[in-house]
Amino acid sequence: MSTPSPSRPSSSPWIILGLAALLVLGLLYAIRTILTAPDAGAGPAAAPSGMPPAAVYVQAPIQETTENVAKATGSLRAKSRAAVAAREAGAIVEINVDEGDVVHEGTMLASLDSRRAIALLAEAKASLTAAESLVHQRKAEATRATEDLAMKRSLLERRAISRSDILDAERALTVAEAQGKAAIDGVAQAQGQVDFLTVQLDDHLIRAPFAGVVVERHVEIGEWATAGTTVVTLVATDPVEAWLRVPTRYLTSVRASPDSLQIRQSATSAIFTPAKVTLVPDVEPLSQLFTVVAELTNKDGHFTSGESITGLVPVGERAPHWKVSVDAILRASTGDFVYVAGPDGTALNVPVKVAFERDADAFILVSDSDLRKDSQVVVEGNERLQLGQTLMIRERDDA
Repeated sequence: MSTPSPSRPSSSPWIILGLAALLVLGLLYAIRTILTAPDAGAGPAAAPSGMPPAAVYVQAPIQETTENVAKATGSLRAKSRAAVAAREAGAIVEINVDEGDVVHEGTMLASLDSRRAIALLAEAKASLTAAESLVHQRKAEATRATEDLAMKRSLLERRAISRSDILDAERALTVAEAQGKAAIDGVAQAQGQVDFLTVQLDDHLIRAPFAGVVVERHVEIGEWATAGTTVVTLVATDPVEAWLRVPTRYLTSVRASPDSLQIRQSATSAIFTPAKVTLVPDVEPLSQLFTVVAELTNKDGHFTSGESITGLVPVGERAPHWKVSVDAILRASTGDFVYVAGPDGTALNVPVKVAFERDADAFILVSDSDLRKDSQVVVEGNERLQLGQTLMIRERDDA
C-alpha cells in the first residue's frame, strides 16, 4: 500500500492579491491624472517648455466710432410704373420704341390713324368761321334796329308816325339783340367743338407720361387699338424706391434717426445713402414687421427695379470701438479673449468683450478692452496656440 504524498499550498490567494494591488495602483494613477489635468474651458494654458514656435498672422486693431447695425431685407421698386394706354380708338400706324429704350417725358411712343379726326377738325373750324361771321351780321342788325328806333321816336314827338310804328321798332331791336346773343353762344359752341377735336387729334399721338425705360411693348403696327388698350409698359428709373421690411423692435431707432439709414446693394455690396426716408407706421400683427421706403437717386443707372437690397438700420449709441477680425476671437468659459504678440515675441492673452459683429469683423468697446493701436492681434494660427508660446509673426494681406 502506497504512502500519500504531502499536498502543496495553493497559490491562488497570492495571485488575487497581486491583481487587486495593481488595480488599486491604476485607479490611483487615473485619479491623479484627472485632478492634475488643465481645464479645457478655463482659458489658455501655458506652453510647455521646449515647444516649437507657432507661425501666426497678426493685424493691428482699427479704432472706429460706430454703433451696432441691424439688417433688414427688401427690394427695389420703380417709383412710377405705368401701362401707357391709347385714349382713342384707331389703327396703330407707327411705333417708335422697343423694349429697353430709354425715353423722356413727352416722347412719342406710338401714333394712331388720325385721318378721321383731321377731317372732323377741319369741319369744326369751318363751322367756327361761319358762327363768327354770323355774330358780325347780328351785331350789324342790332345796330340798325337801334338807330331805327331812335329815329322813329324823334318822329313820334313831331306826330309824324303812329305809336304802333314805335312798338314795331322796339320789337325789331329786341329780336336783333336776342339773335346776337344766340350767335355769340353759337361761336362758343363751335369753339368748344374745335377744342375737343384738337384734343382728340392730339390723343392719337401716344406720349410718355414720365421719363423711364420701356420694359414691354404690347401692340404692333396695323393692330386696332380701342380706348384703354395698353400700348407699352413704362418704368421710371430715377429715382427708385427701396422697400424694406423691418422688425418692430427697431421702430424706435428708425424714428429717432431716419437719416442714418443706409442701403446696401446685394449685387455689388456697395452702400448708398438714401435721399429721403419714409416710415409707414403700420405693423403687421402676425410678422411684427413694418415698412420703410427709402428713395435713391439713380442718375447713373446703378439700380434696377426688382433687385434685392439690404437695409442697414443703426441700433444703439455711437461709441469708439476696436475693429478686429472675427477669426481673432477665441471663446472660453471665463469669457472671450484674443492672443497678442508680447514684447518678447510670445503669445499673451487679452480678455475682450465683443459688443457686436458685422460682416467678418468684431467690434469691441475701447473702454472695455486693454487693446491698443500698436497691438499685434493674432488673426490666424491661434487655434492651437498656447499662452507663452514663441511666435513666428507674419502680417496677413487681406487683399
